[in-house]
Amino acid sequence: MKWVDAKKLPGTLNTACVIPVFVMALCYITSIKVGLFTLIVPIIMQVIGAYVSPKYVVKLPAKVIKILVTIGLFVAAILILMGKLNIMPMGGDKTYLSFPKLIIMAILSFIYGAFNNMGIGSYPLTMATIYALGLSPSVSFPIMMGACTFSVPIGSMQFIKLESYSRKITLFSATFGVLGVICAVFFVKSLDTNLLQWVILYSAFSMLFSLKNHKYQ
Repeated sequence: MKWVDAKKLPGTLNTACVIPVFVMALCYITSIKVGLFTLIVPIIMQVIGAYVSPKYVVKLPAKVIKILVTIGLFVAAILILMGKLNIMPMGGDKTYLSFPKLIIMAILSFIYGAFNNMGIGSYPLTMATIYALGLSPSVSFPIMMGACTFSVPIGSMQFIKLESYSRKITLFSATFGVLGVICAVFFVKSLDTNLLQWVILYSAFSMLFSLKNHKYQ
């Protein structure tokens, strides 16, 4: 709806998510068995990636930012579709990673942390990686939530320093995001997510078409 300039889109997406993601983590993370290093290493690496990348993201042209966000949306949509068609590996039964898989997870987590700052969510990418490495699907939740809970605020602080975010949209989204999380926890017992998943595809195509109809510096 053109409420945020494309240059400030990654920063706004990150700052708006800080408080809702924190509340979500508190509400949903339970005692899921996962190896200590398997949990800590991805979190640390995503935090490092989130800390390093904002100063480079804000220097990108608006068109490049929109292209990156569009690619991220399509990647998320493709991963969701692969899961529905049973093409993507559905994971194993392990609750920990050993060398060299832990190193692979560390490197990819750093990249995903950087992607978060470009407006490309790390959830589907992290989930696909966890499945591919043979971990139990249940392990994906504490890793994804833990990584985002710590990495998103770190990246957001950099965007705030650089003044590359929309304060109004951040306040609006954060407030209603928290209300949405609380509503989901206490009132929503079941939800058909198919419609929400189609929204990802719609967002990707609308962003793609806007690239042709907008002038960028």
